[in-house]
Amino acid sequence: MIKDSIREYKWLALIASSLGALLSALMYGAVNVALPSLAKTFEVDFNLVQWVMLSFLLASVTVLPIMGRWADMVGKKKLFLLGYGVFIAGSLLCGLASNVGLLIVFRIIQGLGSASVTALGLGIITEAFPRHERGRALGFNAAIMSSGIVIGPSLGGLLVDVFTWRWVFFIVVPLGLLGLIFAQRFIAPDRPAGKQSFDFLGAVSLFGALLLWSLGLTLGQDFGFTSTFIVSLFVTGSLAMAAFLIIELFSKEPIVDLRLFRKPVLGINLGVAFLTFIAISAAVLMMPFYLENVLGHNPRNVGLLMSVIPIFLVIVTPIAGLASDKFGELPISLIGLTILLFGYFSVNTLSENTTAVGYLLRFLPIGLGMGFYQTPNSSAIMGSVPRHQSGLAGGLLAMTRTLGSSTGIAVLGTVWVARVNARANSEIHFNVTEASASIQVAGLHDVFRVIQVMIGIALVISLLLAINNRGNKEGLQN
Repeated sequence: MIKDSIREYKWLALIASSLGALLSALMYGAVNVALPSLAKTFEVDFNLVQWVMLSFLLASVTVLPIMGRWADMVGKKKLFLLGYGVFIAGSLLCGLASNVGLLIVFRIIQGLGSASVTALGLGIITEAFPRHERGRALGFNAAIMSSGIVIGPSLGGLLVDVFTWRWVFFIVVPLGLLGLIFAQRFIAPDRPAGKQSFDFLGAVSLFGALLLWSLGLTLGQDFGFTSTFIVSLFVTGSLAMAAFLIIELFSKEPIVDLRLFRKPVLGINLGVAFLTFIAISAAVLMMPFYLENVLGHNPRNVGLLMSVIPIFLVIVTPIAGLASDKFGELPISLIGLTILLFGYFSVNTLSENTTAVGYLLRFLPIGLGMGFYQTPNSSAIMGSVPRHQSGLAGGLLAMTRTLGSSTGIAVLGTVWVARVNARANSEIHFNVTEASASIQVAGLHDVFRVIQVMIGIALVISLLLAINNRGNKEGLQN
């Protein structure tokens, strides 16, 4: 009966689930554009102000897979609504923050709420739609989320320019309350079958591993990745992950069922998604500084220019979803990765004299490539697990995206700082935004070369998976 009611209201459930993703994406893009203004308001440098983004990502990534498993036990709707409420409360507190330290703490609360909304929305959609419509539904969800990324930078730039950065957070509160009411009304309740137990030891060890790794990645920018402290974080995190894997092997009801990874489609698609979101984080973090500090655009124009990638995501993701339902996920994702690689070669020609039109033309292929890649990849991941574990799959997918973004911000941000310092022949660490325009741009080129290698690796891995799948099909036919 529960499943029948979910299917009956599947499109309303899709809209309600997507509204939560819309607001999370809206907040992500809007806050990113506000970073330069936050740095000036609180008189802090690049390394500190980026924690406004990193704290949100760290909070999300450490609980995403745990949230997915918990939802499969207690019900996705119940946890989805709770997360929605936490997200709204966190947004209000962020707008009231009196210093950057409090803002970072409140962003953690906001990130915990966002984790529930983004992860469980995918599970709700997967359960509501049959296999042959899954790509279309996930494409619609991705388009709605991307529209939030489109509106976010533009709205954030406008609010910062006309009012203050605080309104970037305040604007979410009334919209969030409307979305919460809509979700309560149209998402059907789900009732997991049978009595299940929660793997607390597994949850604690996984949380610890992800937190320690993420802290190592982010703090490594200040302490140095070879320092004893940072190395100890990575080593301890690795030990916690080893403990988690051992616990999961012997747990009757694990947080992550490791048997799901026997089929390569899940692990490979998660790994490739991780690489692509590392790559996209460079545009999210560094382009506001390039557009404002190097090219001299105001926050409003920065938001408009940064909308080129999400605009193409809005246009392309539903098309990619329909195509993946018809032709299969892997061929469409390969097309997306190829276009994406071309896009990162094109942005490597940015200069201190690039025009607005030139900027848009260079970033257009990145939006197009991500649009063709993202939906079939999500569909392949969500379809690789049984429906009763869709919450877990959604959590793993959302964790991979968020961990990729946080890793990219930390690692690529470090590469940018290091290369700018090296090119400036600086013997001491200084604020990279104070370097000359030509040196900042040269540092960006170095970052884009690293990304080109990563996307190339992702493309080769996906091609090998396609060849393996084709060989298996031919073997079955023979």
